[in-house]
Amino acid sequence: MVDGKILAIDFGLSQTGFAISDESQIIAKPLPILSTAEKNFLKNVESLLKQYQPKLIILGFPVDSNTKSSIINELKLFEEKLKETSSCEIIHVDESFSTQVATNLYSQKKNKKIRSKKDRLKMKEKLDSMAAQVILVNYIQNVNSNFY
Repeated sequence: MVDGKILAIDFGLSQTGFAISDESQIIAKPLPILSTAEKNFLKNVESLLKQYQPKLIILGFPVDSNTKSSIINELKLFEEKLKETSSCEIIHVDESFSTQVATNLYSQKKNKKIRSKKDRLKMKEKLDSMAAQVILVNYIQNVNSNFY
């Protein structure tokens, strides 16, 4: 287990979610999403890395065989850019159901079903980072139980 902060990333073709742990890896906090298509996306990721100085990067990776190859190819390209930018170890973890879990958590937090367009837009603004938070919490729990 690595000492220090862990950054989790839920990469998407349109937007990417991030979550960071505290130094003791007890708390996982979602960070603002970044638009993947934005010209300054990689510079913004570099800024996050400088600001939070993680010791480990957890990259949510689809293990579902139905995942489109385009997202996997883009994810691999993004990982290569991360390796050029950061000296942190990068590990893949299964991101299966992280968005679904985040959606359920969001609904529970708001204590209602997401029905209106306005509700869906509000949720979408936070969902990818909440999914990264789910990935990070799962990783920390599994490491603490010696699963990884």
